[in-house]
Parts: sequence; C-alpha cells; structure tokens
Amino acid sequence: MGKMLRGAVAISAGMAVAACGGAETEAGSADAGWQGEMTDSAGIVVVRNPSEGSWPDGAAWTVTEEMRIGGGFEATDEYQFGLVVAIAVDEGGNVWVGDQQAATVRKYSPSGEYLLTAGRPGAGPGEIGLQLSGVFTTPEGIQVPDLGNFRVSAFSPEGDFVDSRPLDLAAGIPIRWDQHPDGRIVAQYRSTGQGGDGLESGDPIRTFEDEPVTLLELPQGESFSMSSETGVPEFKIFEPEPIWDLGEDGRLAYGMNSEYRIQLFDDAGAVRRIVTLPFEQRPVSETDQDRMRRAFGRLLETQGLPPAAVDGFLAGVQFGATYPAFAQIVLALDGAIWVQLLRTADEMGEDEELNIQDFGSNRWDVFDPEGRYLGEMEMPSKFQPILFRGDVIYGIQRDEFDVQSVVRFRVNRG
Repeated sequence: MGKMLRGAVAISAGMAVAACGGAETEAGSADAGWQGEMTDSAGIVVVRNPSEGSWPDGAAWTVTEEMRIGGGFEATDEYQFGLVVAIAVDEGGNVWVGDQQAATVRKYSPSGEYLLTAGRPGAGPGEIGLQLSGVFTTPEGIQVPDLGNFRVSAFSPEGDFVDSRPLDLAAGIPIRWDQHPDGRIVAQYRSTGQGGDGLESGDPIRTFEDEPVTLLELPQGESFSMSSETGVPEFKIFEPEPIWDLGEDGRLAYGMNSEYRIQLFDDAGAVRRIVTLPFEQRPVSETDQDRMRRAFGRLLETQGLPPAAVDGFLAGVQFGATYPAFAQIVLALDGAIWVQLLRTADEMGEDEELNIQDFGSNRWDVFDPEGRYLGEMEMPSKFQPILFRGDVIYGIQRDEFDVQSVVRFRVNRG
C-alpha cells in the first residue's frame, strides 16, 4: 500500500497538466470523562464533540524515531531527495519513495538501506515525467501515476519497467490518488473546464481501470478549477475543498475543510457516522497572502517555470477570507480518525519562511473508533506524515536547510 502527499503538491500536479495541454492505525477509546453527545438520526450516528478531549493531562501520544533515510549535504546521491510526494511500503517492509523533482522511485530496505531505482526522467517507456504523483505497491511491483506523461506506469519488484496505461484527461484531471484494499488505484477527478467530462458539479472518486467504478461523488472543490474559456488553471487558495481518505477496510472518510464535520461511509458507500468538533474560523491577512505567494513561487521555480510565467501565475492567485478547519484526514483501520490541523502564517516565527509543504500543522486531532475526541497530538517539527501503518508513521522531515529525509516514527500511546 502507499500514499501520496496531499494538498499543495497535488494541486501543483494539476498546474503542470494544465500547462501541458489511507492509512491504518489503532486508537484507544475515550474514557468516562468524555462530555460530548452521540445521537441517532435516521440510522446515522451523529457525534458532537466538546472542544476539550478526554485524554487526561500528560496522556497525549508521542512518537519515537525508528529509521531515517537521507538528510544532510554529505549524503550520497542515493540518499538525497528533491521533492518527495509519495511513500509506499511493500509486503516485505521495503520502502518505496517517489521523488517528484528527481522523477524517480527509489527502493530501500526496512532498515533504510538503498536497494535500487525505478524509472528515470523523461517521456519514453520506463521514464517518468516531472509530475510523478503517487506510488502504490502490488504483488507484481509498483504502480506510478505520472501526470507529466499522462499515464500510470508499472515496474517490477526489481525496478524493471513492465508497461503503462494512458490517462484520459478528457474525463477529468486526477488531483489526488489512493489505493483500495483490493489493490485497485483510485483517484479524485476534477473537471478540465472544457465541457464533455460530466464533472461540472462534482468530484467523483473513481477506480482507475477500463470500466471505472465510482466509489463516492464529492462536492466540487473551489480552490482549483480550469477556466472553461481559456483552459488556464484558476486558484483560490483556502476556498472549500473536499478532504478524504480511503481506509484499508474499504471505508471512506470525507469532509469539506470549510467546517469541522467529517462523514464516515461504509464499504457500500452509505453514510454511517458524522463527527463534529467546534471550530473557530481565522482570517487570512494580507501578510499571510504575501508569504504564501512567495511559497508558491518557489515551488513553481523548482518545476522549471521561467520567472515571467511564475509572476503571471502569482498575479492571478486569489485567497479565501478564512483558513480551512483542517488539512488532512486519516481513517484508521479500526475506524478511528486522525485529523491534521492547518498551520497559519501567524503561527510561525517572524524570521521563518513559509514552506509549501508546511501548510499542514504538526498538530493532529485524534478520535476513537466511535468518533469521540481524545485530544491533540503533536508530531515532530517540520515532519509531514504520508503513510500510517499500524503504530508506525512514514513521512518526510526537513532540516533547517530544507533538506529532506524520509523518516519512520513509532507511536507511543500514553
């Protein structure tokens, strides 16, 4: 199984396409101190949580580092990363790392030893474009969505190219990928803005196969769209977006990030539970907007856009009036939920420059399998989780020089 980095990186993939033409953990239950309300509404359980979690003081979970790959300027090429956007772990515990800047996928042993590289930059067979947007493991090897080359490529466990399948962008732009428990790749699609794709009113989550199956029809997000007149991407940062995760038990969690309200669906696509938590909206200031424009400018520069094109893009970026309620949802195997909060610009020091991969805070809300709020857990600084495997979390961590490492942490339950 594998996951891709959500949010800004997924949106940047959409930008490049336009220019060119889940998780498993366990959670403890809330104790008798929980002061919320749980009701049944037409067969749907509604969980209204209080602002305070049920964890007693000092009981919040922590993490301990188990393994680190890369980091530091002295690392050899095999252990240096440019822009990691996806991590997958196969049945043998080997770690596959998708680096968008290097346009390759590297395989490491469970202890972090470099084993091989799959793919190389380019557009030919076995090559990967600069919009690598996911890595997913199967018994036959790995599947790599590649928006830059409009295809999904397959590689063997030994890193050899097997074949590729084309992406039909006329049916919508895939803006986020995940993997179903049965191994099928799924994606959230957004309208190309040119008509004919039938996606004008929603974002379907569909399987990537010859006869795709729609798992859920999401409301269409408002932060990224394609102009129906020009075909140029339009961005309204922090406008409402559907955030979702597909668990390895087939269930799906989804919520619009404009409010703290998360719906849980069973494997048949029916809503079974709604979880809420009080949320106070925070305004996006002019200073915040300036810092975020600079962050997007740096991202576009790393993708090779000339300065004039970057300036033109940034001039058209707009911002919502308030910050979203959350950045990411992780649905646990037992039904518990992890929710990543959003990091606002005013939560950073005056001298700290905003990084495009830091919109997600290191603060996470944790809910038990019934949806009751346990409390807030703090991840390590500059660490962005990508893949949850039981009590183990894989992700990327940046140092003071923005050098990336792939790190595995183990959760210590209080």
